[in-house]
Formats: sequence, structure tokens, C-alpha cells
Amino acid sequence: MGAPGRECGDQDAHWSKTQEAMVGVVVVVRARVVGTRRKVRKSSRDSTPSLSQSIAINSVRCARASASEIPHQSRIAPNPTAPVATAAAAAAAVTQAKTDRMLRFFPDLETHYLKTRAARGAAGLVEFRKTLAQTTRFRGTTLLATLHHLDEQNNPSVVSSIEFDESGTLFATAGVTKKIKIFEIASVLRGGKDVDTHYPIREIPTRTKLSCLSWNMYMKSLIASSDYDGTVSVWDSNVCRSVREFREHSNRAWSVDFCTREPSRLVSASDDCSVKVWNLNQDKCSLTINTSANVCCAKFNPEVGHEVAFGSADHNVYSYDLRNPATPLCVFEGHWRAVSHVRFLSRSELVSASTDSSLKLWYVTEQASGTSFLGHANEKNFVGLTGTSDFIACGSEDNTVYIYHKNVSQPLLAHPFDRP
Repeated sequence: MGAPGRECGDQDAHWSKTQEAMVGVVVVVRARVVGTRRKVRKSSRDSTPSLSQSIAINSVRCARASASEIPHQSRIAPNPTAPVATAAAAAAAVTQAKTDRMLRFFPDLETHYLKTRAARGAAGLVEFRKTLAQTTRFRGTTLLATLHHLDEQNNPSVVSSIEFDESGTLFATAGVTKKIKIFEIASVLRGGKDVDTHYPIREIPTRTKLSCLSWNMYMKSLIASSDYDGTVSVWDSNVCRSVREFREHSNRAWSVDFCTREPSRLVSASDDCSVKVWNLNQDKCSLTINTSANVCCAKFNPEVGHEVAFGSADHNVYSYDLRNPATPLCVFEGHWRAVSHVRFLSRSELVSASTDSSLKLWYVTEQASGTSFLGHANEKNFVGLTGTSDFIACGSEDNTVYIYHKNVSQPLLAHPFDRP
């Protein structure tokens, strides 16, 4: 994730009171689940239900919740004498909550339904049912742990990047403290909300402030960093020392990313208006893509090792085939301010974040735009972006984490940083 409180091309980052209140705090949240994931039965080729019929079918399925799916305050103890009416009322409350969420997202669900049915016929109904189940499944978030990021004087400090390793056992943080701190996830979660201070299992000192981190997927001890001086470094986290440094950027490097298909390759983006591709086996960069504006972020396609996407201060998102870097594969236009983050959700789906307070979904193969996501606030700072194949999460300048579904323009969930 990128740095809060930074603006592409601005050497003197300005921090609002909102960001000052949240700096140094990493919140780990988990969605609370209502309803179970049920296996979707294959629809009949002759059956082409309408949108309302499809929603009704799925509503009935969602209503068949077990006692464990009922909100805690409404759960029925395993008492054989408990009134059946009470259990039915609790189940009805769960169903009503799902229905309310469905109605809230109805315009987006209707658009998705019509689009998938038109493109894929009866097969599109399976995709729609999946979206409907996912958008009504969660009712909130639960805070698991809070990590206070402090400097040597125990003052809160800015966190620029948070990255989880491939094994899901470690995460690393970096920022203005000039240190990479590596934490064990299980230890942090074990302490929970009641522990004020969590200690890293390793610390790697750096010469200058850091902007971004990236773990290597295969050489699991390696972690790359980009810094405010424009240096791209690769560290061995087991021995806490640098194993490679690249110093060809002439200005601040905002972003670095290891390639998942070719683990010896990494890409960086800089305020010097360039994207550079590096190889751990070479002393100098293997490829440079020069642009007309500051480059704020760059990511490899996780399924295509020769494809890179990056976001620029010229408001556009670019996709390049590194085998033919003379011209971009495609240029996505739609944001009206700098693009701060890009991330692939799948081989052909790319999401971008901008300081115009929007996220946008792009289809790389079709070179077309998808859903635009609105609801968070982002006009100045880089607030972070992450995602899975179906869900997208980002920060916000109102000190809240927002979670979207890729087919719904409104936030599914929101977790304020000041909420316990």
C-alpha cells in the first residue's frame, strides 16, 4: 500500500489534521460474515428468470441461515425448551438485513444483471448470483489489533507502506522512521486490542525515508524498497542487510514491485517521469519507459510477467508490454486528477485510485472501462489501495477504510479508525 499524506510530484508533503490523527496507526480489520457460501446449482438452459425472480430465489437461499449465522445478540442458546417463535424471529431479522443490503445496492445489481445476461446468457446468471451473495453476505467489520508505529522518541510516525508476505505469516511496514519493521502476524493478533505496543521481530535501518515495499514471492526473505532519494534497494530480511541497490532514478521513487512470474525482476516508478525495470542479476536497469509526467505507481500483472501498468500525474493509467515498450498496449482515460495507485485484480482486470476521490475498474483485454467507485474522500494524499479478485479496499481522508465489491459502485463496508 502506498503512503498516506503524499502528493505526486510534490517534494514537500503536506499533512492535514485528519492525517496527523491517523499517522502511525495500522488497523487490522476482518469482515463479519452473515450467511454461508452455498454451492450454486446449475440453472436450466430453458430457465431465464427475471432480475426480480433471481433476487427472490437468492433471498430464499440466504434465509436458510444456521444458528451460527445469526448476529451475536440474537443467537439462540442450545436449549430444547427455547420457543420456536424466537428462533424464527431471529432468522427473519437476518433475512431482513440481507434484503435491506440488497435493496441498497439494487441499481448496481440491476446493471450487472443485465450486462452479464446480455453477454453470457444463462451462464451470466451464475456470475450474478455470486455477486448477489457476496454483496449481502457481510454486515460489518471487527477490529482485531492496532499497531502503533512510533519513532525513537515514541512519537507517532507516518506509515508509507504495509506489505504482507506470500506465506501470510509476516508483514512489513515502512515510512519516515528510516526503518523497515517486520512483524509476525500471529503474534500481533494474539495480543489483540488490549496490547498497546507490538514489537517487530526484525528491524532493518535505512539511510532515508521510504515510500514503498514489495516482498519477493519466491525468494521469500527478499524485500524491496523505494525511497525519497530515488534509490531502489533489495534487502535480505533474514540478515537485515542490503543485497542490491539501484541508483538510476534522479528524483523520488514512489513505487516498487517484484514480478510474481519472474522473481528476479522488479519495476519502479519515480517523480523523474520514468518507469524502470530492474533485474537482480544486472547492475543497471534493463529497461526505461520515459513519460511526460511524474509517475506515481507501477505494478506487474501477477499472471503475465511481461505486462506492467502504471499511474501518472497526467491523470491516465498506462499498460505496457515490456517486449514492445515503444508504445503502450492501452491508455485508460477517465480520472481528472493524478492516479496514485494501480492494482491488478485478475489477468485482465485493473483497478486504479486517484486524488479525484474515485476508484475505477478497467478491462485490459477489452481496453474498456468498468465500474467507478465513489464514497471515500481522497483529494490530496495517497491513501492506499489493495484488493482480491472480487473485493477492493482503500483508505480515505476521513480516517476510514472503505471496502467495495468490483460490481458495485458504493462501499459495501466502512471502518473508521477511531471506532473500537
